[in-house]
Parts: sequence; structure tokens; C-alpha cells
Amino acid sequence: MKRLKLLDEINVNFSSMNRPQLIVSGQTVDIAQMDFERAGIQKDFQSLSLENMTYDQAAMMIIDHALISDPAILYFLPRLSYAVFYEGANEMLLQSRLELLNMNSLTFAQQTTLKQLIKALKNLQIQREIEE
Repeated sequence: MKRLKLLDEINVNFSSMNRPQLIVSGQTVDIAQMDFERAGIQKDFQSLSLENMTYDQAAMMIIDHALISDPAILYFLPRLSYAVFYEGANEMLLQSRLELLNMNSLTFAQQTTLKQLIKALKNLQIQREIEE
């Protein structure tokens, strides 16, 4: 699937997601450093919207993917996907996080789009490795 068409599908299927109150995930090991990281991420991203998310913020969310909640990943997915495909953000980190998502609450169309995105990210990784 072409990137632009896939981004359109992502926008159609995920742009209506409600903005989550909690950006960080509580699923990682509870140690003081992680609590500090979670607090910083929540502060940095809590007032952020899709419309004003910069490339640097998208790239940072992808880097911090293990600390980001499923609802936040899904809400920001249109911007995160764009950052990977057109701005060079790390496709492997986004792909690995998407593979961990709990898809039970997603619609069939959202699940299908997510699977297509994961496949496209794998293909992008191969393409970037060949170009290196």
C-alpha cells in the first residue's frame, strides 16, 4: 500500500480517537527513575494536540514508546506515522510498540489499518537498510 494512501487510512480510522488523559503507561517496572521519566513525559505531552505536535515531539514519543499508553499511541498515530514516513523518525521503535498494542477494543477497520502500518514499517526498515 502506498504511504500516502496508508496515511489517509490512518487518519480516517484513528483521527476520531478521544484524547487520553493519561499519556504514560503504568505497565513498566516501578522504580524511581521510571516514575521520574513518567512524570516528565506526562508533563511534556499532556497539553499536546495532534495539530501542534512537532517532529521533535513525535520522535521523542516514539523513542519513549515503552512508557506511552496504548490510548496515547493510538491518538497520536497519524502524526507518529507521518514522522516516520516523511521525516525520518525511527520506524523500528514505532513498529515494535504497535506490535504490543492490545487490539481487542479496536474496530475491524482500525485493526486492519494497524496491521497494514506494521507491514509498511517493516518494509521501510528493509528499504532504509538497503540504502545504507
